[in-house]
Amino acid sequence: MEENKMEERYSYNCPRGLMDGYSIIHLDSICTWGKCFLGYGGCFDRRPRFGECQLWDITKIIQAVKEILARKSDARIYLETPDFFDPLKMTGEERYQFRELLDEFYVEPLKVFFCVQTTPRNLIYLLEEEKGVLSLSFIRKVGIQEIWLGVESASPELRGKYSKPPFKNIDLIKATKQLQEVGIQCCWYLVASPDDTEKTIRQTVALVNEVKPDRIFTFDLFHYKEGERYVDLPTLQKEIHLMVYYQQVLKTLSEKIDKEGWK
Repeated sequence: MEENKMEERYSYNCPRGLMDGYSIIHLDSICTWGKCFLGYGGCFDRRPRFGECQLWDITKIIQAVKEILARKSDARIYLETPDFFDPLKMTGEERYQFRELLDEFYVEPLKVFFCVQTTPRNLIYLLEEEKGVLSLSFIRKVGIQEIWLGVESASPELRGKYSKPPFKNIDLIKATKQLQEVGIQCCWYLVASPDDTEKTIRQTVALVNEVKPDRIFTFDLFHYKEGERYVDLPTLQKEIHLMVYYQQVLKTLSEKIDKEGWK
């Protein structure tokens, strides 16, 4: 019972419906302390110091994977953490934490479908600057077959309002195609917000149609605009009406991709 409570406490709450049918392992609740992570990778009473913290308990994670596969051999497993390829999460040996886990999957190969999420900027950085660490053929071989990227919008200005780590669309396009070329599904999170306009939505739709990510999922930002909660009801109603329309445009595109794929 206590273990279930821990899982609920340290879950990042996937968007409803997105991971239906997937088995979820909350990586940040499987650390050797069992209690050091709270929220998005932070510790209870201080900023995380990854050189001193005990991080993922890889042995327990592998055991959790095996238990899932024992129940369902063709399970799809979502390795849940806000940014799987976070280059700031290092082990005591100054190695990337995600690489430690992937190396163990390689040593003890499991026929499995893994899904992870990361930021476009970190994926782009690792592909460009750390090719020896993040070989796409390697991560595909150890089972990562689906990667979700927080793209949010085609507009760099809007991404800045959402506090998104900066990246260039041209680099995003290249990274997406690199994943797809080795058989890894590349999926995008998008955002529809009151800050959107007809122009920004058209830009986002055009980028999706150009790059052809394998799936897209749209978040909405009903209550906030540039970090401030709406207080003017007429403005709120007007902006929400527009945002719902923008969201529907992206939702329709998502449904089309899911149903027909890219022909």
